[in-house]
Amino acid sequence: WINSMNQLSKKEGIDEQIWLSTWDGVPYSAIRSGNQKFTIEKPFIGIIGGIQYQKLKELFKNDRGFSGFISRILFAVPEVDEIPLIHPEYSMNLAISSINETLQKDLYNRIAYNSYDEKPFVVKSNAEANKLYYAWVIKHTKRINAIREFDQKELEAAIFGKMKNYILRIGAILALVDRHFDPNHELIGYRPEEVLNEKNMGYAIECAEYFTKAAIFVALYAKKETIAPTEALQLAALTKTGRSL
Repeated sequence: WINSMNQLSKKEGIDEQIWLSTWDGVPYSAIRSGNQKFTIEKPFIGIIGGIQYQKLKELFKNDRGFSGFISRILFAVPEVDEIPLIHPEYSMNLAISSINETLQKDLYNRIAYNSYDEKPFVVKSNAEANKLYYAWVIKHTKRINAIREFDQKELEAAIFGKMKNYILRIGAILALVDRHFDPNHELIGYRPEEVLNEKNMGYAIECAEYFTKAAIFVALYAKKETIAPTEALQLAALTKTGRSL
């Protein structure tokens, strides 16, 4: 996906710029063959994939580590690198899978937002949630400002900038999930203004802490190509728990 970017583009870097703007939901317009113009007013693309440790350095080529591209990706790094044991007769509990399917359909169908002309649903954080959020922002702002190594500070600042946004996105999703499981949901649906409370914000911050540590590990591993896999896995586990070698 990343290495194929810009191969068919006449303008250098245009594919990457499209992905950067799509992350922010910016409308995208282009002209197809035959001079046919089209516009995607509210782009949304979900991407999930896997990559080997030895390939991580490929993600940072062409200054993608400093363009904001890589800091938009949420990395999940296993603490133990091993082949999973999958039982051939195992299947997810139908009750659990059906709840998940119903939730996704409900969120998509009830709060679909396809155009900037439509009035979107609003999720507002309450006072307690705001306190948690700004305490997290202040803590990491001070931590990053104290970093003396310039490249490391620039890297963590880029990750921090996107995590501030991700916390609000994740918190809003959790608020809507809570509403979905409200006993009165079938009657009232989603309110025009939902509330992101301190519980939702706390969980969102936990997610951001994990993804921040994982992103820093990925960047360090990609930068230090001489790290042995065993040492890298040890560093990943320590990084997730806030420790270091």
